[in-house]
Amino acid sequence: MGLNLEELKTRVKDVSLSHKLIKSFDFGENFDVATNNRISTYPKVFLELPYLINYENSRRFKTIRFAIMVFNTAKFDHNTESHEVISTMETTAEAIISKLETSFTDFKFDSVDLTSIRDFSDDNLAGVRVEVVVRTQRTFCNPPSYEDQFDC
Repeated sequence: MGLNLEELKTRVKDVSLSHKLIKSFDFGENFDVATNNRISTYPKVFLELPYLINYENSRRFKTIRFAIMVFNTAKFDHNTESHEVISTMETTAEAIISKLETSFTDFKFDSVDLTSIRDFSDDNLAGVRVEVVVRTQRTFCNPPSYEDQFDC
C-alpha cells in the first residue's frame, strides 16, 4: 500500500521530535517568523508545503517531493556562529533523514539535497533546507483497487 501525505507528515513530525536536539515541529506554505503569531521554540523542523507528486508511467509508483527546514537561532550578523549552527543543523537533518529511511519500508529516498539557510529575521535563524524526493507505491493504480470509491 502506498504512503499518503498525512502519513508522511506524521512520520516526519514524529521522527523529528524524537531527535534529542529538536524542540518543535510545524508545517505550512511558508515559515514567516516576523508575522507568525505562534511562539517558536528552537531548534525546529518545519515541513514546507506544497508537496509535488508525480505518478510514474508504470502506474504502480509515485514520487513525492517535499522540503523540510531544520534550523536554530544564531547571533545577528555573526558569521562564525551562523556557520557553526548551519553545520549542526546539517548533521541533525542527516540523522532525521537516515532515521526515516531505516524506520519505514514502504518508501525509498530517490534524492536528498540540502541548501544552507541564513535568515536575518526577527529570530535570526541559521540551518538547512532539505529537498527530498521519496518513491512509494500508489494506493489506487488498477481496477478493482479504486472501484469501491465510486457509485457508478
